Amino acid sequence: MILNLLSFLVTTFAGGTEPTGTSIQSVFDPSLPITMQATLQGEDGRTWTLDLHRHSVRADNYRVLEQQRDGSFIEVEPGPVNTYRGILAGQPNTRVVAAVVGDQLVGGFEDHDGRWWIEEDDFGGQVLRHESEVEPCKGTCGVDDLPIFSDEELQDGFEETPDLPSGFLGGLLDECELACDMDYEFYQDYGGNSESKINSDINNVNGFNYEPEVNVTHSITTIIVRSNASDPYTTTNAGGLLDQVRSHWLGNQQGVQRDLVQMFSGRNLDGGTIGVAYLDAICSTNNGYGLCESGFSTSCQTDLISHELGHNWGCNHINDGNTMNSSLTCSNNFSTSSRNTIQNTAATSGCIGSAVPDAGACCFTTGFCTSLDESGCENSGGFFFGLGEACPADQGTCEIPEPEGACCFPNGTCSVVEISDCANGGGQFRGVDSSCFGVDCLAGACCFGADACTTANEVQCNAAGGAFQDAGSACASVDCTPPIGACCINGACAQLEQIICLAASGTFSGIGVDCSSVSCEQPCPEDIDNSGAVDFNDILSLLAAWGPCGACSEDIDNNGTVDFADLLGVLAAYGDC
Repeated sequence: MILNLLSFLVTTFAGGTEPTGTSIQSVFDPSLPITMQATLQGEDGRTWTLDLHRHSVRADNYRVLEQQRDGSFIEVEPGPVNTYRGILAGQPNTRVVAAVVGDQLVGGFEDHDGRWWIEEDDFGGQVLRHESEVEPCKGTCGVDDLPIFSDEELQDGFEETPDLPSGFLGGLLDECELACDMDYEFYQDYGGNSESKINSDINNVNGFNYEPEVNVTHSITTIIVRSNASDPYTTTNAGGLLDQVRSHWLGNQQGVQRDLVQMFSGRNLDGGTIGVAYLDAICSTNNGYGLCESGFSTSCQTDLISHELGHNWGCNHINDGNTMNSSLTCSNNFSTSSRNTIQNTAATSGCIGSAVPDAGACCFTTGFCTSLDESGCENSGGFFFGLGEACPADQGTCEIPEPEGACCFPNGTCSVVEISDCANGGGQFRGVDSSCFGVDCLAGACCFGADACTTANEVQCNAAGGAFQDAGSACASVDCTPPIGACCINGACAQLEQIICLAASGTFSGIGVDCSSVSCEQPCPEDIDNSGAVDFNDILSLLAAWGPCGACSEDIDNNGTVDFADLLGVLAAYGDC
């Protein structure tokens, strides 16, 4: 059978139309946390809140190569994962596919009203556009201008495929390993955001089209960044550029692991053509190539990449207004025939693997559930239900089971219960997954002075002369230091326990407070008997202490002697303090 190269996708956007959609601002955490809430604020006052969790489109061996001016490549540190999935807050039966590119949140979401796209407007701002407001791109297909490979040329480079029955489909996502390239013009358009832009585009392609419709995901193994003009691509003819991509990768990138190569171009390709790819090229290092022009709206860019990858998967044009339409409709929807083709190709192609072979249901506090391996689930802040466990049929209804452990109830009994049941029963929870084996619920820390502590129940502790702290307390977490602090009595300070300080009519400054940090100076030192008033009794006290006294409260001026100066001070302050 003779297999054609993909058609050119000839597309131009009509100008002069009225702007559609709602102007918005996106508010999110720029640090790209594992989970976050993002808000879309419309100029019309509407607000959309997105509950997001990090979702990588990168393969385990993901790397970024940067071309040098001499044509060599160096491996550079990948940027942080910038792609997310999630739901609308409080709306479990919704879906969000989003990414942070530069200072903007891009992507879209689906709710009961359909699909909404977060797109850039003509002025560098953002707009939220319903799928019904998306303008389809107009153009014709240039397939007749492309060369045709012979059967021998097409078979060269294909991996052996297993003899599987038609329609055989895997239980998890079928994974296609995708290598991504770019030309210098694409880098000029996106600069330091080039890597995150490609990650975002593939996240949209996977999340809106391939995963929900055909159970297929594309995992990026390598991105080549062409940050200088010495890239190997010289033409703006789409077919010629695709041939240059193929020649370069066959001659220079054989070591890059991939099932397909997708090239992102920033060039204005000839004749309005914006995409081209080889047909039926899965598992072929000889023919597994495609390219797309960039710079379109989110909806149209997603549909364009999905279209070109669809040709690689074996889909022909079907002029029914869907994704494989010969002119780009930006519909982001495969027809039944296209879905069948992709699914059968995935099932019968030897290079296609499973996205997460050790996966199980991973549940988040928002109710969202997805298939992840155990470490990926825990690292994302989710609860892992176990290998092979499936998510609930209704997205957003997943419930995380409450942790259990040993609980000591007030009557001294121990039972393994959920945390909330322990709290509701007035018990003390001893830790997640803890056991009641060997637990004495009446035991606690018993202090002997400041330096010694042991575990005993209250009766045993008191009998040994210790200070029992509390049932369930542990020596490692209690402070056996006596609860003493600064106590001011008649202008002097002493380290006492609070109960003793108050019994002596002192002022207690707090447990652990040292005398060096407080002032016990009385606000009215002439009130010698602290009655609240300077009166005749204070004069009598002063006269009784007349003469040298060292440190005494009658020595008002603190010169070591009760004398005439102190008497004058008392007389001057006579009356209420």
